[in-house]
Amino acid sequence: MERKGWTYMKRMRTAVVGCGAISDIYLTNMTERFDNLEVVACCANHVEHAQKKAKQYGIEARTYEEILSDPSIELVVILTPAPTHEGLIRQALQAGKHVYTEKTMTLSTESAGELIALAKEKGLYLGAAPDTFLGAALQTARKAIDDGLIGEITSFEACANRDLDLLAGMFSFLRMEGGGICYDFGVYYLTALVSLFGPVDSLVASVRNLAENRTNTAPGSTGYGETFSYQNESQVFTILRMKNGVTGTFSVNGDSVINDQAGFTVYGKKGILKLTDPNCFGGEVIYIPAAKGFDEVITPQVLDYGFAYGENSRGLGPAEMAAAIREGRTARADAQMAYHVLDVIGKIMESGEAGRFVSVASTCLRPEALQAGQKNYKTNMSDEAEPKGLLPLLNTSFEPGDGKKTVESFSDPDLRRIAEAELYYFSGEAEKCTAITENYLEEEEISIRLSACLLYSFSNFTLGNVEAAQSGFQKIQETLKTMFAGNESRELQASCVFAASMTCILVHLPTDDLPPLRDYVRYLPAGLRIFAAYLMAHKLYLEGKYERALGILDATVMSVNKPYPIPEIYLNCMISICRIKNKDLDGAKEAFLKAWGMAKPDGLLEAFIEHHGLLQGIVESCLKKEEPEAYKALTRGVLRFSRGWMKLHNQKSERNVTDALTPQEFAIAMLACRNWTNQEIADALKAKTGIALDKRKIVITDAIKNVGTYTVTCKLGYEITAPLTVKIEEI
Repeated sequence: MERKGWTYMKRMRTAVVGCGAISDIYLTNMTERFDNLEVVACCANHVEHAQKKAKQYGIEARTYEEILSDPSIELVVILTPAPTHEGLIRQALQAGKHVYTEKTMTLSTESAGELIALAKEKGLYLGAAPDTFLGAALQTARKAIDDGLIGEITSFEACANRDLDLLAGMFSFLRMEGGGICYDFGVYYLTALVSLFGPVDSLVASVRNLAENRTNTAPGSTGYGETFSYQNESQVFTILRMKNGVTGTFSVNGDSVINDQAGFTVYGKKGILKLTDPNCFGGEVIYIPAAKGFDEVITPQVLDYGFAYGENSRGLGPAEMAAAIREGRTARADAQMAYHVLDVIGKIMESGEAGRFVSVASTCLRPEALQAGQKNYKTNMSDEAEPKGLLPLLNTSFEPGDGKKTVESFSDPDLRRIAEAELYYFSGEAEKCTAITENYLEEEEISIRLSACLLYSFSNFTLGNVEAAQSGFQKIQETLKTMFAGNESRELQASCVFAASMTCILVHLPTDDLPPLRDYVRYLPAGLRIFAAYLMAHKLYLEGKYERALGILDATVMSVNKPYPIPEIYLNCMISICRIKNKDLDGAKEAFLKAWGMAKPDGLLEAFIEHHGLLQGIVESCLKKEEPEAYKALTRGVLRFSRGWMKLHNQKSERNVTDALTPQEFAIAMLACRNWTNQEIADALKAKTGIALDKRKIVITDAIKNVGTYTVTCKLGYEITAPLTVKIEEI
């Protein structure tokens, strides 16, 4: 069943088998976060454990037989120790249940293969942990690799250290078969590697158990200080050759005195990625670009593409499987990948015995990557629909020149109309934009309403319709208050903060009463994050913090790895403006031309119209002779925009100063009021326009240092002067 812009998905009734330590995070997430799951029951060997968990999470305590005999239960999630998995999975599949199990799926590839065949025969899904590769950190690394950020992959290093005297003393299941350092812990690293690079082709390994008798060093545990038997592997050191040709090292050491020291590095021809522990869903992904010389200073960057699930999200695997079942697609944490990883572990043990390279016959598909910001494990059954997407065209990556085609590609009719309005607005066709957006100002769907209000307000601002513009701004503020008054998602709140910040910053109004945009950028999708960086830089520029603004802008430019024309145009315009402030005119021109190159194919003139005054002659010098028609169109847009600006900021004034100025005159005035000397203005004009203007021909009768009205006289030729009245007001 569907409603406008929203799809309902039947929740999947689920039971949990095993109520040990790991069950709490699973049950918490599956009952509170992943609402495409409806957990109804749990069971355990110890009935009292099941009863305790059932009471805690508001579900029923049942026997396994009762769970299997309930036809309404579709999915069984098995959280018991590895040696029990085979029997429990087989029973569930025979009873017609989909199964997701903790790692490893079984203890042998033979039994795992039998279960996969049984699931296929029954038409059921079978999957296994770990699901940490679906978390924000590894999905960020996956996107960086797939987008070519670090170039061709050359190698990798994955290693971790644990203290088995402590952990195996605390958790007795680690002493069981399948509880060794590779089976229980290394499986996270191997799954991560397969998710990034695809299946393993061959390997060579050194495997040993440093101490078969260990002392329990876990304070407060049963048997603390006593000796216990440990018969599993404690150290594994491996060279892996992946089927795609990438080779790297994988090592796990259970004989460390410091627990969980992890390292994960991916090397490419253009840079390096450093990750944290694949046993976790989140953690920083650090990008180190390639150095061009021994003396080059490299600044590492923390990548953030807006992926969800950075916190402990165990239960994400079952939720993703439930979504896959409903959608009729392959689950990402599927049995085939789990089988391959299990096979790799078995071959590591074999190589350790044989002391040689061994081939890995099995294979699997590299799991499909998630989309940035994707949270598709919701039932969508709440009354409030989540956003379809704020400013969909601005937020979409497309090649310059494909703007119209991109608009037409939106299947949702409302999104398509909003995207069409965006194209009109950013092309300088404010009237057409207003005609579309005025129909969506009261739209129930939040992101559509916010998009319409933004476009409607700025279009009317350009047209000089101040009251209409202010009404749109007011609706955005009201929506923001409503979203923060209720228990709305951070993503929805981020959209509201973005929209409100955009109105205030671009109209030069205070943002003191708004939640800080920087705190919500991480919850925005990629295109909006780029534009948010522009907004924050613009605000810093207005505050006179030019170097900080440039820092944000330059870092953002380096992180963009596919074209987002609209936000990138604004981004490069602001870079040009900041470089003008630093008197780097060549750098300013370079950034301007980059922006123009992205804008020209689709006729996206609006950014240059809005920033014309701050660009201070760059538009004139670059376009007047080379592209006269575009220059004329921009000039008309600038004059119209300036009228709207003056009406908004000085509604009591009967005189619009900028109406009387040519773009050249306006540029001179703007340079003068930004503390450029006469000589610097003259030099800039000569360099960029070819007009030689002696500094002595620029007459400023009063120093421009404070708020007030000033006269600047420019002697442009024999008996030709241009008196400029410059009124500096505090906004």
